[in-house]
Formats: sequence, C-alpha cells, structure tokens
Amino acid sequence: MSAPQWSLALAVVAALATVAGGAVVALPSRLKDKHLPHIIAFGAGFMLAAAFLKMMPTSMDLIARAPLWILGGYMLAHLFEHTFTPHFHFGEETHTEHLLHPGVSLSAFVGLLLHAVFDGISISSGFMINTSLGLFIALAVILHKIPEGVTMASVMLASGRSPRSALNSTVALAGATVLGSLVMLALGG
Repeated sequence: MSAPQWSLALAVVAALATVAGGAVVALPSRLKDKHLPHIIAFGAGFMLAAAFLKMMPTSMDLIARAPLWILGGYMLAHLFEHTFTPHFHFGEETHTEHLLHPGVSLSAFVGLLLHAVFDGISISSGFMINTSLGLFIALAVILHKIPEGVTMASVMLASGRSPRSALNSTVALAGATVLGSLVMLALGG
C-alpha cells in the first residue's frame, strides 16, 4: 500500500475506535467498569510518547521555528478548552447544573469535532514525512480515539441526550477524522 492509502486506512481505523469508545458508554457493557480506565491511561501514555519522542523532534529537524508552532498549538488548545467551552470537571468541584445543560454537549461536540479533524490531518501529515512517523502517529491517534468516544458519549448522556444521540455524535467525530485525513491528502498531493 502507498503512504496515502495507509494514512486513509488508518484514519478509518481511528474513526472506528471513536465509535467503539462511544458504544462502550452508550450501550450496556462490562468494559467500562473493568478495563476502560487501563485503556485510557495506556492511550494517554502512548500519546505523550508520540508527541515527545517522535513528533516534536521531527518537527524541530524540519523547521527552525518548530518550538513556536508547538507552543502556539498548545496555547490554542488551552484557549478553546478554557475560553470557548463551558468549563466542567469531575470530583469534589463537580458543577452538576452545568453537566445537565444541553449546551455543554453542543460545545463539547463542536470542540471535539475540530479536534477530530486535526487527528486525521496529523495521521496524513505523518505519512507525508515518512512511513515510520505516520504509523507512530496513527497508532497514538487510534489509542486516544477510544477515550475520545467515551468522553463524547458521556457528555451527551450527562446532558440529557439519548444513547442514540451519544452514538451519533461519535459517528460524526469519526467522519471528521476521515475528513481531516482526506483534506491533508488533497492539500499535500
């Protein structure tokens, strides 16, 4: 398979992982109680490894101003996380009145939709540089797509939406991942 075919195929696998994560929450399952915390932790660790061991060094080899772009991306993520979406968290400071508000699910959906597009862009971008980097990024994205689906479905259900809406939202995120990959392939081809 060629690099573009690999990137698109793995974007589809990542998309399916998003839906699988949502299904774990929206459908009856023992996985969420027993194994899901381990899957989320493993995916987070792999994502950090991908960023620090592969993506950042490769970026710095390719362009001199990579640290500025990395910082800009990090700051943009915080801007969206803390400014444009209602802030909610779990634990001792849970604000249940915000969790039950339907606007929370909409803002989370829009934010994760944009995030999913960039997941697809990241996969295709990695393959445009070299196959090894593309595979590494794709694996990191796939591993974090399960928790992304869990998050989206959980927020939808917590805000009073139906299990069907929760699953539909993960399908939309899945489509956005594939769209991001296709856009990057079109721009880079």
